[in-house]
Amino acid sequence: MFQVLGEGFDARNARLRDNMSDHLISANVNDPVYKLYDKFLGRRIRHLLIEEGGDYIGLLSVGDVMKASLQEMHEELAELNNMVSLEYYENWKEIQSQR
Repeated sequence: MFQVLGEGFDARNARLRDNMSDHLISANVNDPVYKLYDKFLGRRIRHLLIEEGGDYIGLLSVGDVMKASLQEMHEELAELNNMVSLEYYENWKEIQSQR
């Protein structure tokens, strides 16, 4: 992308293969989220190829990963809030008194 801004770049005669990356950054489909974040932040990239069994099966953006992480944290927080709610405590007291 940056090469099109370079001096002497002529879009009429440019060939795609001369201006594309040949070292692709990818992650395995089973990599944990923290490893994906490490690649996004460490390499300063916004998109990451996902591979499985040597084949590319998809493309993730940093936004995709961030959205999924935030959703998971939201669900965990809701569960924790439910656990510490007054209703949960009242039910717990009742269960304890029956023992």
